[in-house]
Amino acid sequence: MRITLSLLRIVVAGCCIFIGIAETSLSAQVALFEQEIQVNANTASSQLQSSCTISPDGNSVVVWQSNHVKDDVDYGSIYGQRFDNDGQRIGGEFLVNTQTKAIQRIPIVDSDRSGNFVVVWMTIGRNVVPGIYAQRFDRNGIKLGGEFQISDAVVDQSTGEYIVDIQLAVSPNGRFVVGWQSSRRNLYFQLYDGNGDALSNVEQVGKSLKFIDQGFDIDINSEDDLILGFTGILDVGGNTLDGVFVSKHPRGNISQSQVTYIDSMPGYNYRFRPNRDPRVSINDSGRFVITWNSILLKVVGARAKHDVFAKYCSLDGATIRETFRVNTNDRILQNQQDVAINDNGEIVFTWINEFKDGISENVYMRLYDSSGSHITDEILVNSYTNGRQEQPAISVTDSKIIISWNTIHVLKSEKMPNDLDSTGIYFLLYSY
Repeated sequence: MRITLSLLRIVVAGCCIFIGIAETSLSAQVALFEQEIQVNANTASSQLQSSCTISPDGNSVVVWQSNHVKDDVDYGSIYGQRFDNDGQRIGGEFLVNTQTKAIQRIPIVDSDRSGNFVVVWMTIGRNVVPGIYAQRFDRNGIKLGGEFQISDAVVDQSTGEYIVDIQLAVSPNGRFVVGWQSSRRNLYFQLYDGNGDALSNVEQVGKSLKFIDQGFDIDINSEDDLILGFTGILDVGGNTLDGVFVSKHPRGNISQSQVTYIDSMPGYNYRFRPNRDPRVSINDSGRFVITWNSILLKVVGARAKHDVFAKYCSLDGATIRETFRVNTNDRILQNQQDVAINDNGEIVFTWINEFKDGISENVYMRLYDSSGSHITDEILVNSYTNGRQEQPAISVTDSKIIISWNTIHVLKSEKMPNDLDSTGIYFLLYSY
């Protein structure tokens, strides 16, 4: 994941997807024009759970779950749309999954340095083998082989343990790793080469942990250094560590795992498990950042407060910046965070800030330099501020940044032009 912090040209798009343009230095707050363009062809149903990726040539892909019955496709299939370097559509929206007699959900996309991309998703239904499936594409959006199964939905038949969450990361060299979490909170992953052939057996992460929370993330760099971020409880020498962890696997050595304790959130009086939904990003020099959402109950006041925190580290064990709070405002809810780091060590965060304007939920971002010091204050990403913006995701190259998210229109009066249903997918493209 790469980004250079300089001049930006902004393009916004979405499912009802839209465009706005501005140019500015990242040392100043970015402004968005409110000019909107629809991206998805299907506007008669709900579009949910977006994911996006961008390759060094500037071409990008957005995928999402479309809850619509069309052309013998059952409720809940995965669609995608490609864009060129200028944010213009390449062809029309396309169906990712081949098996349509089932429900497909939780799509994730990522790409390599050549622009080839991989999509993974969950399939459930009576007429199929439930589980994680994947489809490879070349840089022109042509399918490479057929869809193939990564794992059954049921991890252990004897206990009924089943998959509840999945993640994907593609390295610049084309290898990719798929991770999943079970109903018993166990974490598993498997490494594949660029042809979709397994390079490892399925490995379980965090076996030494007493408890693992729901929610995790995974990333891999060009050196095949792989990291997984998660939260849980670890007993070490009679001491209990309750907080955020990273499992490090250098040079593609899947069986070699070093679980590192990152942090918890001291200084607060909380009544329930505070650290959730970690996200990780690693660059080619081995620097990585992990961010998470902490649910805190301050000593004064009765309402739980959500904040986004992060820590900046390297694979050799060095800490570049100790734990810091990303969001600056003190409203109640900051969550659904994501992060990307470039090869220079500069970082961009995105997250949802609920109720900042007193009405809706919006996507924000903030940028940091290679020392972990902030370059910008919070920047409002979405130009359309009615309804609720949810689940932002980020992808970066040397010249572009993309943030995608879902929009839910709470009222009919909030809907975008030509949007016939209550939800849409948006993405924001920054070019510099």
